[in-house]
Amino acid sequence: AGSWVVSSVSTTGNVGLYTSIALDSGNKVHISYYDLTNGYLKYATKPSTSWSISTIDSAGDVGLYTSIAIDINNKAHISYYDIYGGIIKYATNVLGYWITQIAAGSQMADTSIAVDSAGNVHISFYGWDNKIGYLTNEYLSPEISVSPTALSFGNVTAGGLSSPQVFSVRNTGKAGLLIGSITLTGTNPSDFNMVQDNCSGRTVSPMSECSLQVVFSPLTTGLKQANLSIASNDPNMPTFATALNGTGVSVLNVSINNQHGGIVTGTGILCPGDCSETFNHSSSVTLTAAPNAGYLFEGWTGCNSVSGNDCIINTASGNINVTARFRACTYSISSNYQSFASAGGAGSVAIITDSFCGWSAVNNSSWINITSPASGSGNGTLTYSVSTNTGTTSRLYAMTIAGHFFTVEQTGVSIVSVNINDETWGRVTGQGISCPGDCTETYSHSSNITLTAIPNEGYMFDGWTGCNSASGNQCTVRTDAGSISITALFRACTYSISSNYQSFASAGGAGSVAIITDSSCGWSAVNNTIWINITSPNSNMGSGTLNYSVSANTGTAARSHSMTIAGHVFTVEQAGVAAVSLDVIVNGENGGRVTGQGISCPGDCTETFAFGAPVNLTATPNTGYFFAGWSGGGCAGTERTCSITMDSNRTVTATFRQSPDMLVAVLTAPAAAGAGAVIGITDTTRNSGHGSAGISTTNYYLSTNAILDANDILLGSRSIP
Repeated sequence: AGSWVVSSVSTTGNVGLYTSIALDSGNKVHISYYDLTNGYLKYATKPSTSWSISTIDSAGDVGLYTSIAIDINNKAHISYYDIYGGIIKYATNVLGYWITQIAAGSQMADTSIAVDSAGNVHISFYGWDNKIGYLTNEYLSPEISVSPTALSFGNVTAGGLSSPQVFSVRNTGKAGLLIGSITLTGTNPSDFNMVQDNCSGRTVSPMSECSLQVVFSPLTTGLKQANLSIASNDPNMPTFATALNGTGVSVLNVSINNQHGGIVTGTGILCPGDCSETFNHSSSVTLTAAPNAGYLFEGWTGCNSVSGNDCIINTASGNINVTARFRACTYSISSNYQSFASAGGAGSVAIITDSFCGWSAVNNSSWINITSPASGSGNGTLTYSVSTNTGTTSRLYAMTIAGHFFTVEQTGVSIVSVNINDETWGRVTGQGISCPGDCTETYSHSSNITLTAIPNEGYMFDGWTGCNSASGNQCTVRTDAGSISITALFRACTYSISSNYQSFASAGGAGSVAIITDSSCGWSAVNNTIWINITSPNSNMGSGTLNYSVSANTGTAARSHSMTIAGHVFTVEQAGVAAVSLDVIVNGENGGRVTGQGISCPGDCTETFAFGAPVNLTATPNTGYFFAGWSGGGCAGTERTCSITMDSNRTVTATFRQSPDMLVAVLTAPAAAGAGAVIGITDTTRNSGHGSAGISTTNYYLSTNAILDANDILLGSRSIP
């Protein structure tokens, strides 16, 4: 006897109602109880120093009136009440995991459970009819049956795999058969494999079955044995064992890389044909490779040793795969595909092969022409040409070159048609397009074509239809379709100008005209006169201003000119200048002449000029005369030229006189004189001309010769008279 030791199994929530306890053969404690907080059936055990808690059933409100019992295999059996369903339920872990099932239904409670030595479950309960009841599965036990009960897989190549064999697991009892784990056990379990399992963890109803498949895959040669072990809740046969066996053998498999390249012979081998043979462990086999005509033997793979064309095999190694390699002519081409635009062109294909291998090309297309020899030996090049595709659809053809397909694809053309809603309003330009006139063009497939709409003067561009994309007056067309229709829309522009008339005085000046129109409407100005000058750009888009200047009118008559601005007439009118006259008088009729604009006097001595006109006059004396000077009309002085402005009527007089000629007729001077000497000089001066002479001066120079120059020395002078 001793004191009680109290410990907590679980402190989470309101737990422990309807608790039940049992001990197994190792005196390990097993407890079932109700979790009131969650409405769960729970189970606690103490495998070591701490409690292990499991939730057995959480479907609804379950776990009331629980009772637990432990069987001879130390597996737990629990009866309990499901308050929502009003049923008694049963839970067990006999298969190594918990399963639950309905034991009896319709308003029952207060259970107690026990398990007999045969594993049969017995449950007593208190029913809502106020009577005690009893449940047992003793007479409803499952019974396992497996077919076949034993199986031999026969001979299977070591390292190989047999066909799957089907095993049927049938429940011939009267209760559900709970299938547990299915394992391969025995001497050689690793040589067998379960490839399909439809039974593990499944409950098989009475007189129902499930299936699984097993294969034999021996790792080495020899007899292999194993058991297919199936665990269940069959009380009489918890584990059903099905005996399995098979024999791993050594199989020699001969393969030829090219069935037309040659043959392989040896003990039991004539390949192609008979290419496989089974041998015992100690067999030594020699295989011989013999190439067919046109082929070469290249070598062996998989032999233990090789001598020339012979392969020596030791069959003790189990499954043996040997390959004889023969080489036929191999071909490759540099490309398998080439695309062309609709315009066609030329191409080539390189053929790569052994020098002794022949090749040929086959072409049955009318639009592809082989331009080089269509056959040859060894490496070579095939050239070809592709004709123009005038159709709108693409075309495709595959030639055969050295056994390979070579595909030529050619796009069709795209026909672009341009329409204008009114051809007098604008035009469209682009690659090959100048519409009106040339409005249709054929293009290569998949090209990008840009069209530009240009409105005529007085019209504006209004938009596109049919373009892939448009930006302003430009249309981008992708020639992916056969026929493409594009329409450019124009509309008439409206223009007005700020004035239709401007007058100027004769001095001229500057002016401007405002043009009012849409922003995309172009306008221009036409001026065909030299006395009006356009000083700003004479064309533009949208509203703007035209500047101009008017030159001075030097004539006396008024003048007028009309420019055309944005389709409107703009008139410039300018007054002329007043007329004035010039009269020239020459004094001394034979003395000389006066010339100038329209003047040659004597003769033409009167001229009319525009008011303010500049006039230049020149006086030219005749021989024996000199110009004596100007007078009147704004001219004065003795300069031979006179410039005047004709701002009034003027009279100008030019005077010419006869010229005098003063000569030293007699000169007396000493022939020599010493330094510092005073000498006397006398002279007689005479006027040999026709005009009177005024006061003149005679200078005397000392010179070494008769020529006056810069080296001469002035001695003195005297005035005459």
